[in-house]
Amino acid sequence: MSTSRILDMTAGWRALWFEVDDAVLVDRRLECAPHVVADWKHLPFRDGSFDLVLFDPPHKGFPSGFMAESYGVCTLEQVLFDMLHGAREARRVTRAGGLMVLKWATCALRLDRVLTHLPGWRPRFGQKTKTRPRPEDGTFWVLLERES
Repeated sequence: MSTSRILDMTAGWRALWFEVDDAVLVDRRLECAPHVVADWKHLPFRDGSFDLVLFDPPHKGFPSGFMAESYGVCTLEQVLFDMLHGAREARRVTRAGGLMVLKWATCALRLDRVLTHLPGWRPRFGQKTKTRPRPEDGTFWVLLERES
């Protein structure tokens, strides 16, 4: 049994999880059956409560297709605003030296641009490029460390 505290601040339908025994799952939608019903931009936890945070923000982008149907459409400025606030809230609830796993689909914004909008987080390792015909397309995973 792990003693670390894990938070999935954007749990949704738990699609990323094999086992959630020691994690706190947050979503604002009751139908997802989260442990805590809350918006990821305003988490109801004390500062430094978690060792590890998973952040899989809703991907809003192109005005048609699956992503638009699932998450809606917004401007680039709104995507950046959401990333900034998500990163700040994740940092607040993570202990000093804690970690964040970021899952990012580049439908609206390239990964390198997203990483510049995560203040207080230092990328440690993850996927930096894709081997697809269009390297900017795809889903990326990055482990970030909370800066003190």
